[in-house]
Amino acid sequence: TTRAAHLRKHPRPRLCVSPAGAVLPTSALSGLVGTGPLIVFASIAMGVAICCASARSPVLRGFGGVLGGALALVLVPFNGTVPLWEGLVILAVMFLGTAVYRAENGRSSRHRAAGAAVMVVACAVGSAYWYGDGDHFTRRGWIVAFLLAVLTFGAGLASRRRRIPRMLTGLGTISYSVYLVHPVLLAVIDSTVGRRRQDSRVLEMAFFTVLLPLCLLTYRYIEAPSQTWGRRLARRVQPP
Repeated sequence: TTRAAHLRKHPRPRLCVSPAGAVLPTSALSGLVGTGPLIVFASIAMGVAICCASARSPVLRGFGGVLGGALALVLVPFNGTVPLWEGLVILAVMFLGTAVYRAENGRSSRHRAAGAAVMVVACAVGSAYWYGDGDHFTRRGWIVAFLLAVLTFGAGLASRRRRIPRMLTGLGTISYSVYLVHPVLLAVIDSTVGRRRQDSRVLEMAFFTVLLPLCLLTYRYIEAPSQTWGRRLARRVQPP
């Protein structure tokens, strides 16, 4: 009873378990150096990486790529808020998209892209099954959602040369804004009205009714102008 009372007053920090068996507290670097200084350092490092990767010099471009990759590989294991295996899966899937894009543009072999896809999917499913906490939702739900996402991407890739309904292309256009904005909206809900323990179809529809128009605005006034500016900058610094 005394120990239980002590744990309620002084809860243990959440832990991330890596495939190698190492145990790290979530947001370890933020706890060590502070969230503010870490954001400043990461922002500066990413800015330097982008500038170097856009330079004319092959040496600087290589350095920029290495710096950006190293930054991701440091932040994901040592400052993640999700289990380490999940953070690494996110990185693997992101770079798998790059591999598929390169194969589609003839800059890489399709066999290599297919092999990378099989490897990433197998490692993702295996990691979720092996390192999940055993809860029904975390293990089974995560794997099913991941495989459905892979099938959705595969279906889109297979039908890329066919006519796609405008509504679907519109959702695809704002998908990155949805990815970035939805956790912010959830955080606002948690800190104001709170979330119910059980799912509600009505509340889910209300959530998307707010989320999608908000993402249309962020895409129109933030994402699209940023993409235009980035393309202009890329054309200016593109090596001859």
